[in-house]
Amino acid sequence: MARPNNKRVKKLMNKKQLNKKIRKLEEDNKILNKLYFIRHLYDGKSIEEAAKLEEISISTAYSWLNRWNENGVDGLKTKHRSGRPGSLSEEDKEELDILFSETEYLTTEKAHEIIKKTFNLDFTLKHIRTILHQLDYYSKSYTKESNGKKQLIFKKK
Repeated sequence: MARPNNKRVKKLMNKKQLNKKIRKLEEDNKILNKLYFIRHLYDGKSIEEAAKLEEISISTAYSWLNRWNENGVDGLKTKHRSGRPGSLSEEDKEELDILFSETEYLTTEKAHEIIKKTFNLDFTLKHIRTILHQLDYYSKSYTKESNGKKQLIFKKK
C-alpha cells in the first residue's frame, strides 16, 4: 500500500538560487565529460576511440584536446559567449518587480506602459510576457476591456 503524499519539500533556498546552483552543476558536468575524454587518452586510447566512447565528433575531440594541451582544466571550461546584452539589468528587473507588485491588475499592456515610462524602452508585447515570466509572474485570469477585448492578468507565483 502506498504512503500518503503529505511530505512537503523544505525550501532551503529560493527558486532563483536553486536554478543558479543547477546551472553551475550542469557546467561542472560538461567539464566532467571532457575530463573523461582526456582520461581515455591517458589510458592509451586513440583520439577516435576516446571520441567514440564519449559519443562526440572527431572535430570536437580535437578541439577538446587542443584546449586541454593549451590550458589544462581551465581550457575545458565553457567560455563566455558574447552576445547582445539585455536592455534591462538585474537591478532594473528588481525595480520592475516592485513596480509590478504595486499594480492591482497587471496586464501585458500595463507592464509595457510601466517599462516604457520607467526605462524609456519599447518592447514587443511578446517580450513583455517573457520578462513577466522571468520575474515569476504567471497569467491567472482574463479581464474584459470596455471594447470587449480579453486581456491576461498576471500574478506573482
